[in-house]
Amino acid sequence: MFAELSLVVRAGVGCHSVVSVKRLTPSTLTAAWIFSWMVSLPNAMPDEFFGTKRYPETRAWLSRYDDAIAKAKRETPQVSELEGPAAVERVLTSSFRDEDLRVDSDPLALKKDEVVSMWPIDTGYDRKDTGKLIKLTADEVVVATKSEQGRKEIRIHYPRWNYTVASAGKATNGV
Repeated sequence: MFAELSLVVRAGVGCHSVVSVKRLTPSTLTAAWIFSWMVSLPNAMPDEFFGTKRYPETRAWLSRYDDAIAKAKRETPQVSELEGPAAVERVLTSSFRDEDLRVDSDPLALKKDEVVSMWPIDTGYDRKDTGKLIKLTADEVVVATKSEQGRKEIRIHYPRWNYTVASAGKATNGV
């Protein structure tokens, strides 16, 4: 696998693609992280088989990747944790609004503004969130409900994967 990566790196030297580490992209992260991690493990990739002498371009690329990751970590603001009322306040005062609100045609035949319930299919299925359906796509469901704190509208976003959405009148656990 390292040999195949070397071919990709050599073919892409100097171009802006997966092998460029001028800026971190999802494709760069996906391609490089596993190799960077493997090289960092003691004795996982011995130098006589995977070292700079045998794979100079690939090792240089991984070095640039590691440098870019270190730089990104240094320049990224520190994340603060919020809990309880502080977290609720942050959500309620946020300026972010999803403007792409649409209810696509779907086999569930749910309608915009219909009251629906959402719950995970694996654990936590006995706890449902209920609200007005404001977005339904192949990838996402969004319901609007009122917060307990201040009774302001909040929008709860769910993935379609591993969650159940049903009309509130028909919602059952299915277990």
